[in-house]
Amino acid sequence: MTTTSDDMTQKPLSPPSAVDEEYYWDFVTFSVDDVLYRLPKYRFVNGSETFAREYGLDQDQGSEEEYAGVEDSSPDAVKKLDVAAAEFRALLKVLYPKTDKASHQELTLSKDEWLAVLKLSSKWRFNSIRKLAIERLSPLSGMKPSERIRLGREYAVESWLLSGYEELVTRKAGIAKEEVPLVGWETVHELWGVREMWRSCQATCDCKEKVPPHRPLHLTIQDSLCAEFDGIAESQQQYYTRQEREECAERKAIAEREKEEAACREAEILRLALAEEEERLKVEELAIEVEVRRQKLSLPVTSNKKMAVNARPAADSDVESRPSSPPPPSVPFGGMWGATPKPSSPPPPPVAFGGMWGATPKRKANRK
Repeated sequence: MTTTSDDMTQKPLSPPSAVDEEYYWDFVTFSVDDVLYRLPKYRFVNGSETFAREYGLDQDQGSEEEYAGVEDSSPDAVKKLDVAAAEFRALLKVLYPKTDKASHQELTLSKDEWLAVLKLSSKWRFNSIRKLAIERLSPLSGMKPSERIRLGREYAVESWLLSGYEELVTRKAGIAKEEVPLVGWETVHELWGVREMWRSCQATCDCKEKVPPHRPLHLTIQDSLCAEFDGIAESQQQYYTRQEREECAERKAIAEREKEEAACREAEILRLALAEEEERLKVEELAIEVEVRRQKLSLPVTSNKKMAVNARPAADSDVESRPSSPPPPSVPFGGMWGATPKPSSPPPPPVAFGGMWGATPKRKANRK
């Protein structure tokens, strides 16, 4: 069977009426060190809003020329990246892994490649990839403390920075002269004070415990260098992943809600306290008014009910409570008429029978 030239000529494809939303991929061409890379752009768009906005990937749409089989090689369509080709290839190994495994744990990159991934992911805000690179580099085996401090400062990794500071404080040898410019004079001065305090605590603690019975070392270092750690904590917010941003927003919303609820509770407590104070003032005013009326009527301050029930006992108690008047002075007989009483005369002598008539009574003669 022979083929004609007409059969070998490809006819341009007519634009379809619709494209699949999930499996129609746009491609993008990058130029790095004069080397072209043509890749599906969905991972760049989904991986970093910053990268997509910087290189206009969120606005590019498929054109009719793509259906005609025309290569997108115009100078305006190529995105030139000012990075090293080896670093960009390391990033592409994570973005487009050549493995059937869905997990990134199967990736086998060298330490330098992971550092390149960390560098570009931090530069372009591929925050999920940045987090993965930090996890794979976190052991930092064989790295000097000054190098950990440098990387922790450069990429805002607090754990690396703190790890380098802790080793400078706890190791037997002091801070070397060549490490001072890398760490910084002010930081070395603060760490030297922490080191002396830590060594003093080590000398006074129980040797069996191996840990001073004082505040943890990392908290002491963070307090001594609080300005630097606060700056790193602020820088880390720009590297939050989408999930971390959502969690942070949720925590913030919960905190705001709790703050509003606490304010409402305080307002309610204040309202109740004011109402109670107002009621107390009313009671005091009423008591003053009752006292004034009582004084006008000269009545005891008791309620009608209490007066009705305890009327007689109250009267008895009033009688008992009155002071007793002194007894009147004794008045002699007749003294009240103004006459002076006669002095009492001695009793008369006994008078014999009949003597009162001057004759002695005769004794009867006995009859014989």
